[in-house]
Amino acid sequence: MKKEILKIFKKNIELLALVDKAVVYFREGRYDLALDMLANMGDGITALAERIYGDREYFANVSTDSVAEMIEGILAARRDRDYVLLADLLDVQLGSFICNVQELIMKQEDYFAFDEKRYSQAILKLDSKLADSLTSVCGFEADDDEKERLRVNHSALLKDSLDPARLLEQGYAVELTSSGFMTLAASDPEGKKLYLHSNGHVTLESFLLAKRWFTEGAGVYIIYGLGMGYHLSELVKLSPQSEFIVFESDINIMKLFCAFSGEEELLGKDNVSFVYDPEFVFLDRELSRFTGTEKFCIHFPSFKRISNSDAKKLMSIYIPWYNKVKEL
Repeated sequence: MKKEILKIFKKNIELLALVDKAVVYFREGRYDLALDMLANMGDGITALAERIYGDREYFANVSTDSVAEMIEGILAARRDRDYVLLADLLDVQLGSFICNVQELIMKQEDYFAFDEKRYSQAILKLDSKLADSLTSVCGFEADDDEKERLRVNHSALLKDSLDPARLLEQGYAVELTSSGFMTLAASDPEGKKLYLHSNGHVTLESFLLAKRWFTEGAGVYIIYGLGMGYHLSELVKLSPQSEFIVFESDINIMKLFCAFSGEEELLGKDNVSFVYDPEFVFLDRELSRFTGTEKFCIHFPSFKRISNSDAKKLMSIYIPWYNKVKEL
């Protein structure tokens, strides 16, 4: 993908996230937050329009008249303070338009967002994070033999080469969505394909989940299920002063997160810890030390992949509706 197109592709991902959030806030009646999102869209909309107008050969199937009409309609609704109409225009017109442009780009480009250098850097950061968590979260002393054994084991698992063919055989699948984000599917305990994120507006799904998890005053969020990290990223944005401890039992999910999510900046945040916990020993210990200032959040698609019945029983206590529904 040429540099200019890749730049607008990534810019569109950010723009679509703002559109989705603005629509939610408008429909909740939180107009101050919605208008903040709208204001932040300016650069993205301008960049997209300029690219479409400036590269007519590439975007030949995109009508410049329809782009101008759409933007004028949005500006008119903003001037009139018709926030109901404005939310509809952002949702039905602008959001759909951005997705259509993303799909157009993906059809014309050999786009598969794997950058080996970026992946290697992310793996090194995650390796360091996992090593730190053995002391900060798991409670091992600096010279503890068990800590060193786990550190070496975790490091070896992470640095084992990422083999797409082998992962595909094991039931993992990374797919592009209409928004430009990557989604991830993996097998459940019965071997059935299970999606961990939406195939459409990935940010909207993650934002809504994070909003449901967000609790004013929560000092620590304990999260089971990393997935591609989208829900974690949104929660960190909503509660930037909190501490986040993410437990994951599948090392392949951690590696795919480093390879394809684009959320690797989470690895550089001091308030975000990662714990590899295939036997759920450390999560059990962490939950037993609750003091009342923590919030335990379960990424349900990740939960559904758990084959350990004791771990599933432990976590189901924290899902109020779990035992009320027969088929999950």
